[in-house]
Parts: sequence; structure tokens; C-alpha cells
Amino acid sequence: YSTGFSGKLSLKKILLLCGILASLLYATMIIAIQYEDYDFTSQSVSELSAIGAPTRTLWISLGITYQVLMIAFGLGVWLSSDHKCTLRIAASLILLNYGIASFLWLFASMHQREVLAEGGKTPAETLHIILVVVTVLCNLLTIGFGAIGFSKRFRYYSIVTILILLILGVL
Repeated sequence: YSTGFSGKLSLKKILLLCGILASLLYATMIIAIQYEDYDFTSQSVSELSAIGAPTRTLWISLGITYQVLMIAFGLGVWLSSDHKCTLRIAASLILLNYGIASFLWLFASMHQREVLAEGGKTPAETLHIILVVVTVLCNLLTIGFGAIGFSKRFRYYSIVTILILLILGVL
């Protein structure tokens, strides 16, 4: 296979391409997988995989595909690190986040709002909140360590990305 830009499509490039594919898949999932009473402006993405949600099975199936693509991307980052410690840490965080923590999501599905409003909270909701915190921290640290490993322009881009994520998280 040829990329048309720099010769053959290596395993490393294929693995890195999985990161782009994973991002496109996740964005498509958020846009395309919705149900009648779901409003993405006022409800969390987690509600698409909530116990009892009509989108749960599809979301989980595509979510596993997303996780596999992200694990492949993490391996691609590792292979591309050229022994830079900061990039190896970023790769390790990606692998930790999507290779271990993300599979715990299968056991941490929240219930729909109606069930929670009626007092139907379970230990799964607590685990869900813990995993949200772990995932967000891993993502922020991954961006930070990745930024250190690249040029000044990429560092600025990463700082802006982190600020946008934090602002949107507060909102």
C-alpha cells in the first residue's frame, strides 16, 4: 500500500491512523446515536449507554470498536516515540486509559435519569463517576505529556485544547 506522500504505509502509520479513525467514530456516535428524548445539549453522553436506554447496545458495540482503535493508536504513539520519555508516558496513559480503564465502563453504566430521580442509584453510578474523573485526568495528562514531546506550536495548540476542555467541563 502506498500513502502517496511518503512511500509505504507502515504498521506505525496504520496504528497512528487508528487515532484519527477512533476520533471520527466517536464524533459520529455522538451525532448519530440518539433517541427521541435525548438532548445532547442538556444530557451527558453517558446517557446514551445508560441501563434502559434504547441506544445502549449499539453504543456499547461501537464503543468497544472505539476502544480497540484507541489501543492501537496508543501502540502507534509508543512506536513513534523515538525513545522520548514524555511521548512514552503519553502512550502509556493512552494504553492505561483505553486498555484498562475503558473496559471497566462496561461495569459502570449509569441508569437513566428517571431511575436515578426515584432513588435507584447503585454502586455502578459511583464507579461511573470515578471512571469519569480517571478518564478526564488521563486525557489531560496525555495531552500535556504529548505537548512536551513536540514543537512549541503543538504546545500552544495543546494548551488551548486543555483550556477549551476545562471551560466546557465547567459549563
